[in-house]
Amino acid sequence: MKLSRVLGALLASTFLVVCFLLAESGGAPAQAIGNPNMCVQSGCHESFRLNQNANLLTVTGFPATYNPGTTYDVTVSVGNNPTVSPSRALAGFAAFVNKDGTPFTASVGTLTAADPGTRLAPYTDGRVQITYVTHNAPRPGSPAANFTFRWTAPLTDSGSVVLVVGSNSANGDGTHTGDFISKQTFTAQAGAASCTFAINPASQSFAASGGTGDINVAANADCSWTATSNSGFIDITNGASGTGNGAVRYSVAANTSLDSRTGILTVAGQTFTVTQAGAQPENEKLFFAQFGDGQLQSGQKFASILIAMNGSTSQTASGTVKLFDPDGDPLSLSINGTQVNGSFRFDIPPQGIRFFASDAAGPLVTGSVQVTSTIPIVGTILFASGIGTTGVAGTQPLARFMVPIESDGAAGVDIGVAASNPTSSLVDVMLILRDSDGKPVANGNAVVLLAPNGQLAQFAREIFKDRGIDFSRFRGSLEVNSPVPINGMAIRVSPGQFTTLPVAAIN
Repeated sequence: MKLSRVLGALLASTFLVVCFLLAESGGAPAQAIGNPNMCVQSGCHESFRLNQNANLLTVTGFPATYNPGTTYDVTVSVGNNPTVSPSRALAGFAAFVNKDGTPFTASVGTLTAADPGTRLAPYTDGRVQITYVTHNAPRPGSPAANFTFRWTAPLTDSGSVVLVVGSNSANGDGTHTGDFISKQTFTAQAGAASCTFAINPASQSFAASGGTGDINVAANADCSWTATSNSGFIDITNGASGTGNGAVRYSVAANTSLDSRTGILTVAGQTFTVTQAGAQPENEKLFFAQFGDGQLQSGQKFASILIAMNGSTSQTASGTVKLFDPDGDPLSLSINGTQVNGSFRFDIPPQGIRFFASDAAGPLVTGSVQVTSTIPIVGTILFASGIGTTGVAGTQPLARFMVPIESDGAAGVDIGVAASNPTSSLVDVMLILRDSDGKPVANGNAVVLLAPNGQLAQFAREIFKDRGIDFSRFRGSLEVNSPVPINGMAIRVSPGQFTTLPVAAIN
């Protein structure tokens, strides 16, 4: 059993000790791992000194620098004993890995017996345990016998480690003489972590309205990464850098162009693609000739609430609400608690509904509303005050229409008319006051100039002031004539109540 006594010398190195025993059919015994002289001594392998023929042992595949978590294939080549014919020569080996190569330090990393002719075995001195790899049976070979195993580095930086390999080039005579014992040690330093990165998903599509998204990053625990946007319409809002697993949040701005566009994020070295649809043309339109918000002279608050509904079962309605003052300038106020400067966008999912309410704060402001949408929607404006609530549906412009007019000073009844210009040009509008029989009222003609996107909102007695018309008790209509279609509506006020009134097209 001469090879069984050789194995003890191998543990003098840090990383891996090779214990070999050609005469042991099961490989090097555990007790041989504790022999620091490789059993080159009287009564063991006494013919030649240790490494007398150093060329008989060759080890390849063990790195000078290891990357945490990486697996390495190691090959041990044991040359034939030169004193006998190759047909008689046998070879064996043993190896282990730890921090200092002594039998007093536990193994580092993981050994795998990749070669079917090798196996793993334990060694312990009662304090620590070392796992070593050895042959199953002595192996012939010409000019050398080869053994392979794998070593997987620890997942984190463990500093320097040592591989110790011991071999026996035996003459096969079954005695403890005439065998060549060899030993080699190899030190490996820790290198940078082997970093691999993956992202999920790798792409995302957005509607023209934009939105937000998340990207999950999978990475080794010690591996750092960054996320950057290569496109102006995509912003990283959270997770611009990280270590190990993490997530990135990003936002995509609305696409106002009719063309689709593509953007790129670079996340942990991986490419993430954003595809965004072009904006659909907002060809569908609704108009409201009157809008108001603020405090009335009576001290009561007045608010407007725009209600928009999408009747489609499959399409999202995307659009814009534009608010104009009587001069056609953008109207700034708070909508749903957010200050807007003349316009705001909306998205209504299939069969969805949205409410956009002013806050009835500050001085009274008035004007008109224009709503454009990618698909048809239904809209209504509610006017709410301390004396009640009334509403009017969105309308389409008319070039010629009429509204009812009623004025009764004693009863406190009055009807006001609102007309708004949806075009970007000045419009001259002719107004004709008619009695209840449809006949023109004397001095009841007027021409008003509507600014681009401008509005007129007055009572009939204000429009025809100083014309000698008696509005103390009047019932009739007001005919509105425009060279281009405009919008109109009427509101009737009386003590404690108010209501909207219909607008009739004139054929």
